[in-house]
Amino acid sequence: MITPANQTTVTDRVAELKRKHGIEYAEAPQPRKVKTEIVLPPEAADKVRAAKANGQIAWGGPLGERPFYPNCPNCNDTGYLSVTIAIEGPLTAPPNSITRKATTIPWDNPMGFAWFVVETFTYACHVCESNERRVEYLRLNNGLLQNEQNWKLAYLAGHPDKEFALQVAQNIAAQNPPKGLTLFYGDYGVGKTGILKALVANFTSKGLPARYITAADYLGQLRASYGQDATVSEAQITRLFSNLAFLAVDEIDRVSTTDWAKEQTFTLIDSRYANREQTATVFATNAEPNELWPYAASRLTDGLRVLVAGKTLRGLQQ
Repeated sequence: MITPANQTTVTDRVAELKRKHGIEYAEAPQPRKVKTEIVLPPEAADKVRAAKANGQIAWGGPLGERPFYPNCPNCNDTGYLSVTIAIEGPLTAPPNSITRKATTIPWDNPMGFAWFVVETFTYACHVCESNERRVEYLRLNNGLLQNEQNWKLAYLAGHPDKEFALQVAQNIAAQNPPKGLTLFYGDYGVGKTGILKALVANFTSKGLPARYITAADYLGQLRASYGQDATVSEAQITRLFSNLAFLAVDEIDRVSTTDWAKEQTFTLIDSRYANREQTATVFATNAEPNELWPYAASRLTDGLRVLVAGKTLRGLQQ
């Protein structure tokens, strides 16, 4: 995705969070399969800074393993974060004492790591404590640009040919928690993408994990998982998108016609169909529902299909 020059990047938004809440982002020195920005509360961040100023190795992170898509990606749904400070080391072997906690840290030596005796301090998750911070955190990963985070469905009001689509979208937005499967279809520029993005913005603002993505970008993420430098696997990506509380997939018809592309797209549709009583999914397409390839159309037939008609809305302020 090309970010226009006037749009705020994710890096800029991370910096804004730091300035606004006085919080610190820390990455544990151990290699991790999925890198995650960790939001430390001020007192925890102060401890990390003080330790580093004293020449010690220190880092912060969540307690426990990361679920595939936790409600709070900051603390892995544990409610707590930890700060770890190395107080002795590097050592060539673990200390022979059960009273001293030790861990390995990558190190420039023949083994590639060294042992350190560490102290660990526990803090309440700063994101879980505040709905405002939780919303800002979720916005980093919901697929919307900065200027799309506050999009509303109201921009469809006053267009008679779009009244039913607006009503359906408003009903979805009012669900708590959302569930079901809905397909919005219609010509280019009539408002389908706006509906999807406004719904994602709506649920994100309520603190619910939500994501907007095009079908082509989803397939692109799967392809990237096959590379040697990939940090996540294909199975992890499919599981993540299968379990999101709310998912909006745009341009479902604009994917390659290869067997692999169709298979992966159908796998996503099928998984969301299977979870439709626990999660909500909205799709959008420029094609008529019966023009989609048969096994995709068969799943979408069981959901609500909504025509978005009328004149183009391109250029209107959302």
